[in-house]
Amino acid sequence: MKRVKSALVLVSLALFLFSGCYGKFQLTKELYQWNGSLGGRAANSAVMWIMMIVPVYAAVGAVDFFIFNTIEFWTGSNPITMGEFEHQETIVVKDTETYKIAASQNRMDISLLSGPRTGQTVSLVYNAAEESWYAQDKTGSIKVAEVREDNVLEIFNPDGSSFVYNTETGAIGCMAK
Repeated sequence: MKRVKSALVLVSLALFLFSGCYGKFQLTKELYQWNGSLGGRAANSAVMWIMMIVPVYAAVGAVDFFIFNTIEFWTGSNPITMGEFEHQETIVVKDTETYKIAASQNRMDISLLSGPRTGQTVSLVYNAAEESWYAQDKTGSIKVAEVREDNVLEIFNPDGSSFVYNTETGAIGCMAK
């Protein structure tokens, strides 16, 4: 179980590392459009200033960048833009291993189709109530990322330590177990 969880977390972290693509930033766009629909220019401006000071825009932008654009990079579709019953799959080949990545709203399933661990599957599932992402396999689930109230996106490592990104200051760091 520990080895599987370590592998799952490493795959999850690798997905975050490949988030350098330029995506739609759909969540950020939807927040901006909502802000623009509140009323007149003064109301829109006041709400924008509040959301900049409280760093709502920074938090939403970080989640868009680290989570949703990564999923969009691998699957070609952003789960924010996906409807409840939409589903998209893509095949990724890396060296001797072939993976199937299936994305739907708030979920991404990664299955190994060929290679030494053929048949192994992991799912990344978003829990909206907790604002957290979980890696799940047949042995259980483990939290791999969460958006905290203190403007921090925290990504968990297999050893219990975590990588954090402060959406307010832009600071990046590691936290001990």
